[in-house]
Amino acid sequence: MTEEYDADRSLLEIDWSERPSDAELAAARTDATLAVPDQDEAIPDAARELETIMDEIHVNGGAHLGVVRVPPKEVLDWFLSRSETGWLRRDVLASDALADALPALGLPSDRHPRDYADLEWERYPSYTLDGHLARHLVAGGAYYSFLEPPFQDADAEVPGYEHVPATYGDPADAKRLGERFVDAVFDERYQEFTVSVTFDQWCDWFKPVPVWDVTYVCFDRRTRLVWVFVVTGAD
Repeated sequence: MTEEYDADRSLLEIDWSERPSDAELAAARTDATLAVPDQDEAIPDAARELETIMDEIHVNGGAHLGVVRVPPKEVLDWFLSRSETGWLRRDVLASDALADALPALGLPSDRHPRDYADLEWERYPSYTLDGHLARHLVAGGAYYSFLEPPFQDADAEVPGYEHVPATYGDPADAKRLGERFVDAVFDERYQEFTVSVTFDQWCDWFKPVPVWDVTYVCFDRRTRLVWVFVVTGAD
């Protein structure tokens, strides 16, 4: 992982002070500005490898990985040190920082956290992230997966198939690719990051058919980085 550990900025130690009020949280969220790290420096090669393959097998859609940072703020840190991140997911999706980190999504400037209040999220154990990523690789898109070549007539109808190999490997290879992603991004620090997933279409970038849609939002308490990985597809 390229980010250095900073004990003064990390959220590994729980803040045991009195809980801030909901009004204080709301005010702190309004004032908070998420930062945009240099994506080329922050995202390791192993993470880009998985992103590229996921993008290639969803040729009617795509996959994109971006990262933003949460600057220190006393009120917000009280909640983040406890991995209470429901509000953080909404703030990240609505942020200018994410629009800068993921320009391919074409996110409008008038977004607001309340726009994402109704999204349904699942919380995955952090140690299962590699397996879920492998599952999405193996399942693939409408015409192609990690394991299988395109349908026989797909290359005549769907632009992009001329760029993908007949296969990327077997399920074990997919699992290893997911493991390399987790190792590169989180150093296998399973107690220090959270994984939340939604299958809802929260922006217009997602294709009309929701079968292949997924958004991963992972928050690393050590580095204060939020990782957002989006996938979509269509037939």
